[in-house]
Amino acid sequence: MLSGNSLLSVPTFPKGSQLLGQDTWKLFKDQVKLTVQVRGLMGYLDGSIPKPTAATYLYTALSASSPDSQSPSPGEWTQRECMVASIIYLNCSDPIGIGIKREDIASKTWKYLVKKFNPDTTTMEEHKKKMKNLLKSLHNFGRTCNDYQFRMIIIASMPEAWKDYVLNVPGIFSSEAFTYLHWLYLDKVGHNQDTEDNLIQKKVGHIINKCWAKRGGAEGKAPKSWKDKYSPNGIKASSSDTFSPIDVYVGSFYSLKDMDNGSLMPF
Repeated sequence: MLSGNSLLSVPTFPKGSQLLGQDTWKLFKDQVKLTVQVRGLMGYLDGSIPKPTAATYLYTALSASSPDSQSPSPGEWTQRECMVASIIYLNCSDPIGIGIKREDIASKTWKYLVKKFNPDTTTMEEHKKKMKNLLKSLHNFGRTCNDYQFRMIIIASMPEAWKDYVLNVPGIFSSEAFTYLHWLYLDKVGHNQDTEDNLIQKKVGHIINKCWAKRGGAEGKAPKSWKDKYSPNGIKASSSDTFSPIDVYVGSFYSLKDMDNGSLMPF
């Protein structure tokens, strides 16, 4: 914990840890938390130390309170709150473009950033786009990452709650990993949706706007592998038909039990 004049010095993060957007959010978030924690100012970041008023602050202390004090003087609170707000604001490459308002207190700004860059749920499409953007950024910096390595990174990026479901991801390409994980995601969505009112959504893993069947939002857009497995009237092809390993694994999703974690993609 720091005190005195050290609290007046606003640290500048390394360029890679400054907030540029989604790609640097995690590094920025960790850097902010560590910087604020070491100064004993977490209460100003999470809003647990409210601003004192004349009615709540009854006396003037003879000496300064500690940075993590729950009962700072009005002057101390203002100084410490401004420090945390400055740590956030001055380490954003484009605070106005990101949507930060300089007049907002630190806890309000922090809640806004968490909601913007770390939402409660993320769709598989969004996660796939994020992973591909990260790969592109890596290549732009002159680094290398082959498809096998990228596939392993994709699998490792899944939430802890998915651990048992990604132990044996089929295929050898990143595209196959995305296909498998996307179907896992749809299976999870299917378990969490009310399907009583729509027959199209009765099957586990189906959502109306993604369904390839008749009356589905993606009717007629099914890939050839799906069409080959179903006749025009929706009956499965015979067991003598041959399927690729990825088809077999995708088909097995319908027997997966529901995941215990309530959130879909808590990245």
